[in-house]
Amino acid sequence: MGNTKQITVKTNQWVIDKVLTSKARYLVLKGGGSSGKSNGAFLKIVLRVLSEPKQRILVVRKVASTLKESCYKDIETHINEMGLNYRFTFYSQPLRIKDNFNGNEILFAGLDDVERLKSIKGISSIMIEEASEIDEHDFMQLDLRLRDRNPNYKQIILAFNPVSEDLWIKKYFFDVRNPKADLVETTFLNNAFLDKDSREVLEKEMKKSKHYYQVYALGEWGTPDTSGLFYNQFDLDKHVRDNGEADYDPDKHIYLSWDFNVLPSVSLLVSQLSDDGRELRIVDEVHLPYPNNNTLHIVQEFKRRYSGHTAGITYCGDPSGKNQGTTTNAGFNNYTIIKEELLEFYPIDRVQSKHPSVQQRGLFINSIFESNYQGLNIIINKKCKKLIEDLSFQKQSNTGKDKSKVKDRNTGQSWERYGHFSDAFDYLTTVLFAVEFDIFQRGKRAFTYELGYHEISSRYAF
Repeated sequence: MGNTKQITVKTNQWVIDKVLTSKARYLVLKGGGSSGKSNGAFLKIVLRVLSEPKQRILVVRKVASTLKESCYKDIETHINEMGLNYRFTFYSQPLRIKDNFNGNEILFAGLDDVERLKSIKGISSIMIEEASEIDEHDFMQLDLRLRDRNPNYKQIILAFNPVSEDLWIKKYFFDVRNPKADLVETTFLNNAFLDKDSREVLEKEMKKSKHYYQVYALGEWGTPDTSGLFYNQFDLDKHVRDNGEADYDPDKHIYLSWDFNVLPSVSLLVSQLSDDGRELRIVDEVHLPYPNNNTLHIVQEFKRRYSGHTAGITYCGDPSGKNQGTTTNAGFNNYTIIKEELLEFYPIDRVQSKHPSVQQRGLFINSIFESNYQGLNIIINKKCKKLIEDLSFQKQSNTGKDKSKVKDRNTGQSWERYGHFSDAFDYLTTVLFAVEFDIFQRGKRAFTYELGYHEISSRYAF
């Protein structure tokens, strides 16, 4: 056959039977945590790029910053595990993977990066990772993009967790059977490569949260809380303190968390940990009215309140605060301002590289509130009124938090009424309890790609 290379890939049997063979316009992968649905989709993308001509496959998520450490890294792992990295070039600016042997490409874009999406032409297929995070309008726009001429079949792959029965995906593909769609439903029980220990951890931990177990263990549609609240397990009596338990302790390290929505104000939470590191104590919040509702004035107000603190400071918060243009000070971003202002405290930077999934962090925090997940606890000082208001009244939407806005009758300006302090709270919790958050999402360890179920040989010639 000349210069050909045969590879034998091992994967879950259902991936071979239902994913690799599907040529439907829509391939819908509904599954719980660690089911292997995304890995199956990534495997298909790599095999199509290797074996079919004129492939230019687009991989998208709601937020562009989440792509590099998720989809891009996972696809790169597939290629490396196959021993085929020698024929690919991996680009980081912008994210792109190119097969140098045939010119095929895998492109990556976030739906929040409109200019990047507009610049991408000639798409042959699309994968939407975490499709539950996008809305129906986003999907329709992507569907319209997939219309260029191509000798191969065009397909949109949607991979998602069934976090709510109100998801548009349920109505679009499941309530009424779409003849152009192949539906694949899996849970971690269908993943032959999940080791026994991880399986047992998942079974044990998922049972601690009824909603999480329903969605991620059973793969059933999540039922929204009847109150429609995002933090549906938050309890004022259980989690708010006015008896000194959540007061500032000058001998303990301080953890700061930021959210940078200027209207109505930049938001800052001040917190500490218990001696064993299992209890998060929110001791204070900082926000200022116009014209001091910006990062510089907020951090200066913090310094005024805690000028004598000597036990060290760590800061985290909204990852977008590291982008240029998030502050009016030319040449700076929010975190350069914070770092310079806090130099006397020798601050430690623990800002995440990407936003944690809104739905995942909500489920995680609710599990702590409900049942002290992994022995964790959260208490909040009664004076943190803005945070308590957020946790009490933040509504949920199909894709996470309801970001409805209110309008000031006098100024005409609009802003989100809730969500600023709770976003800072989410970042803080997922940073300080990062190990437990990872366990909650994936099991004891991250699911690593492995090819094989039975010794079934799928050969592709290149």
